[in-house]
Amino acid sequence: MRWLVAVVLLQGCFGTPVEQAPECRSFAACIRALDAVSGQTTNLTRFDERGFCWNNDTLGQACRTACTRALTRLRERTPSLPAECMP
Repeated sequence: MRWLVAVVLLQGCFGTPVEQAPECRSFAACIRALDAVSGQTTNLTRFDERGFCWNNDTLGQACRTACTRALTRLRERTPSLPAECMP
């Protein structure tokens, strides 16, 4: 029985890779543009094309939701955004 639990848990970590969500491609481009203006560097590797977010569908859905919400909040709360942040 323990091995079955381990297999189920591992499937959640690995599973079948999925494609990068367009929402996260847009989010990463927006943050990189903001970083260029501010001189900051944000670690966005998990959202990149081969990032951790795309290891399986469950992670992909969670990341897609996070990217969508983050872009929406940025657009609502930031008066002047670079073109990369616009829809």
